[in-house]
Amino acid sequence: MRGATIGHHIPVVAYLLSHGVPFNILDVNLAINGLLFEHGGSIEKRQLLHGAVHRKLPDCLEVAQMLLDKGPPINTIKYQNHPDSYKDYKYFGVGTPLFEAARCGNVAMAELLLKNGADPLIKNNKGLSDREQRVVPDRCSGV
Repeated sequence: MRGATIGHHIPVVAYLLSHGVPFNILDVNLAINGLLFEHGGSIEKRQLLHGAVHRKLPDCLEVAQMLLDKGPPINTIKYQNHPDSYKDYKYFGVGTPLFEAARCGNVAMAELLLKNGADPLIKNNKGLSDREQRVVPDRCSGV
């Protein structure tokens, strides 16, 4: 299942799901997430909203809105609930999805997140708010 979702093989994912193959991941691909959500996928797994912020494909706002419609915690610091990952990434300055959108210079994404309740006053783990964060486009290599 992992290879099929990562490779964005929608017919393969649909076939596996229709035959009861279990999964424990979600993707930032709009069509695949739709299938996974139809089969019990949860917004609580992984850092999907953070991943959508880094997405560079034309459907990035649509993917983010689909995830936002599922009601994820919008103001969480990346990896705050996954200590092993947080330990590895904390040195880079991890923040909320809004913080990540500001870091990437993605104004449209930042506006979408604000419209959906993102708090601009939350600071990242280095004590910077989204307004204080400088734009670092090379940190935004997403799918």
